[in-house]
Amino acid sequence: MSDMTRARPAPRASDKTARPADRAGFLRNIGLYVYVFYVIYTPTFSTSFFASKFFVLAALAVVLMIHSALGKQHMFRLLGYPPLRRFLIIMFGLSLFVAIVHLAAHPEVEDFVDLRIVQNNVLLLMAIHAAFIVHICKSRGFTAESSLRMIYKLAAFQGVWGLVSFVVPQLKEVSNWLYQLAAGERGEYLMSSRIYGFMGEFTFVTPIYHGMLAAVAVYFALNYRFRGLRYVPLILVAILLNGRTGIAVFAAMTALIIVGQILRGRKIGPALGIVAALVGLLWIAWSVVSQLSPITAKFLQGFIDETSALVTDGSVEGTYSVLFQDVLIFPEGLGLIWGTGADVYENQGFRTDVGLTNDLFMGGLIFVVIGYGTLLYFLLKNSRPDTVLFLSLFVGFAIGIVKGQIFIGTPVLFLFVFVVLIHKQVTGEGMVAKSVKVRPEGHRYSHRRGF
Repeated sequence: MSDMTRARPAPRASDKTARPADRAGFLRNIGLYVYVFYVIYTPTFSTSFFASKFFVLAALAVVLMIHSALGKQHMFRLLGYPPLRRFLIIMFGLSLFVAIVHLAAHPEVEDFVDLRIVQNNVLLLMAIHAAFIVHICKSRGFTAESSLRMIYKLAAFQGVWGLVSFVVPQLKEVSNWLYQLAAGERGEYLMSSRIYGFMGEFTFVTPIYHGMLAAVAVYFALNYRFRGLRYVPLILVAILLNGRTGIAVFAAMTALIIVGQILRGRKIGPALGIVAALVGLLWIAWSVVSQLSPITAKFLQGFIDETSALVTDGSVEGTYSVLFQDVLIFPEGLGLIWGTGADVYENQGFRTDVGLTNDLFMGGLIFVVIGYGTLLYFLLKNSRPDTVLFLSLFVGFAIGIVKGQIFIGTPVLFLFVFVVLIHKQVTGEGMVAKSVKVRPEGHRYSHRRGF
């Protein structure tokens, strides 16, 4: 992305505030890397409430906001970005609406968690942290590319951890310990066939986040001189080892990105070349996983067989049978309009982890239409000329809500806010894409502007 940065005058020797163009080195910024790693992956180290991701993220957000206010920082300008501000206000209002619906249906509240105010406002926390991270990166001289590559390096680390776990069993034991702290006892089969990495959520939200991240890298590589594609193979390994849905998200988003390239009249040769290379690397990763962990390969093969049967002859088998026939259920009557206030994820009589079903029971079509619609507006507002990128992110979200509660998934929400703010930074600085030309006077310009 070196060609994405505006030409700037060389700093004067006397300018003590001048910084290098790229200071994303790990050793210089190890504290920032640790902070960003926790915000994205929120590993759980204790069952105490004070060690929960909601409490830690909230406490960090309060500290950062106080620090920014006292230091007269510019983080609040990022939070004031109109589409983001509207999204945050509307989501806060919807969280209160859900709480009112719950109180109307269940006047005796046994637990504050039942009101879901905290869970439904996790986006507020992610927005604060994403804004602060973007601000720190910019103040330290990070380019847009190096800011993005930071989160790709952290994602690739999860793939490295997974591969090394086969050689060093103690790392797998650490992963199992983290998973049990976050999710409780879920059975030996799950921990033997999956659970690789250093994170808080292994089997659903994080694989979807990694699938989105890998697809975003493909888009950047096709349209910019982005060097983050090198991390994608390890990210795909992390997906393979933990959650099948991430592969479906990656495939759907990449397909949409390629269609977008075609519709925009751009050459698809590079896109097909990148996809072919990634498929080859994915096959190699599959072969390695099959040798090192046959039980994981069997789990993944089941997903392929079930998906193939669904696509080829429409037969609903395995996971899809459970999804479409058992757990994808809708409220009846007026409950479909404004919900029932019931938490069907924890309900003992009828339990489902389908995000769409949970959202409908909580707040009905009012919550779903306004909430999902506002998210789409947030992603697409000011998204030109990269509308395809943000539309593909929403498609990944749409896949996620059919599988689980993606609306409270911290990594995914972080990615949405982070990429939108980075995009805003890039377009604001007038960065340019690959199609750069030079005028006779030496001024650079492009037929495309922004990310």
